[in-house]
Amino acid sequence: MRSRLILLVVSLAAAAEACAALDPVIAEKVSASIVKVRVVNESRRVATGSAVSVGGGILVTSCHGLRQSRAIQVLVPGLQPTVTKVVKDVERDLCLLAITATIPALEFASESNMLKAGDSVAAFGFTGPDVHFTEGTVKALHRYEGGQVIQAGAVFSSGESGGALVDREGRLVGILTFYAPGREDSFFAVPVGWVRDLIRREAAGAAQAAQPELSFWERADRERPAFLQAAAREYAHDWHGLNEVASQWARQEPANPQAWIALGKAHHHSRRAAAAIEALEQALRLDPQQPAAWYFLGATYLQINKLEGVQTALERLDPLDPKAARALRTGVPME
Repeated sequence: MRSRLILLVVSLAAAAEACAALDPVIAEKVSASIVKVRVVNESRRVATGSAVSVGGGILVTSCHGLRQSRAIQVLVPGLQPTVTKVVKDVERDLCLLAITATIPALEFASESNMLKAGDSVAAFGFTGPDVHFTEGTVKALHRYEGGQVIQAGAVFSSGESGGALVDREGRLVGILTFYAPGREDSFFAVPVGWVRDLIRREAAGAAQAAQPELSFWERADRERPAFLQAAAREYAHDWHGLNEVASQWARQEPANPQAWIALGKAHHHSRRAAAAIEALEQALRLDPQQPAAWYFLGATYLQINKLEGVQTALERLDPLDPKAARALRTGVPME
């Protein structure tokens, strides 16, 4: 296993998560499976990103980083691998790179090791000459295209896109993809199940389908999934717009707790307490392990001075998300 310096980037966001530090042995093992990718595009501009070894001379990375590429280089100390094939799933923003080298593969999380909101995760990728990682917790899991897009507080930058999101055991749970600038809790990774799907299709010799120009998250607002439409309005503090999007989302996906949480947030910020409580309680009936639902339920009870409801929310929130529980106790608003 090649040696590599790992730099731990402790951002304010990650520090606030108060997560136990990732085991250094696990961090070193994960680092060995992360490589830097350099791309020269049609304008001869150079950009860098990250990729993850999944075994058999195959890397996985984000397709958006390879767009309009004239040349793709994989940078591995002591090796000079050549990219021999690129397999694209632009809709899901995943690309496979076949290379002429063997790099230690990162273990995949199994189907039985499913993430849930509040779980600890770490984001690994390149921002300079070395691998960096930050830690955080899963904020939400958004159902889409047969998987769950992961929203977490594990911070990463554009150069780390295509890198790995791993669980506490160092198993791959997602590929770092995009983030909302200025938000501590909105770093998104596409699920490892999508990586499995792409690898299986390639192993089966399936012909590559016609590719869209942009992935699901890069499109115009109304062409994006409901969870991203809702997020855009939340980030803009457009509570009327969020109410419209979340109401339609909840009608279309009544069994999706994230739709009801979005609707509850819209009502909470519009000071419609009864409607907020109804929506948030519906989210918790669907999934009682949703920290955001408990936080906004408690905050709504605080708005109307029902302290018994606040206390119940705190009791449920404490083990799920201590940071959110502290914010509720101190009256610090969380978006």
